[in-house]
Amino acid sequence: MRNRIIRLAETDSLTGAINRRCFLERARIAVGEADRHQRSLSILLLDIDHFKSVNDTWGHAGGDVALTRFVEACETSLRPNDLLGRFGGEEFAVLLPETNPYVAVTIADRVRAAIETTNIDHNGSTFRITASIGISGIGTDGLDAALSRADAALYAAKRTGRNRVELAR
Repeated sequence: MRNRIIRLAETDSLTGAINRRCFLERARIAVGEADRHQRSLSILLLDIDHFKSVNDTWGHAGGDVALTRFVEACETSLRPNDLLGRFGGEEFAVLLPETNPYVAVTIADRVRAAIETTNIDHNGSTFRITASIGISGIGTDGLDAALSRADAALYAAKRTGRNRVELAR
């Protein structure tokens, strides 16, 4: 019973991804460990492109199916030790242990490609979505600074055409 309560408190009920609070707690622990052992750590911020139009076209039930399929596509493209969390709405984050930002670009592009090729079936129709992804390494300035850089890179990806991966500069 206790494990079930913990799982419910840590997990987004719609997508099965961990929630923002749990993600940030685990990420802070991982940052400390990476710093102690001098290992690389990177973070991705992902946002589904034009998600409002998905809800407008397919309804909120269609949007829910899209979110669920999005998480499935991400999980099939990520490594077992990578950590996927829902930050809210259509925004997600991925923590990439032992990964420098340049390797993170390759992983992010694999995730992006998996998302864009995933068919979403809803009420007898099929549609697809895309995502923009911002990437940052997590350095000595910590998680919050890396999240800020990844967020800026995410918005740069959106500004330059969407369905893109952008590394923070």
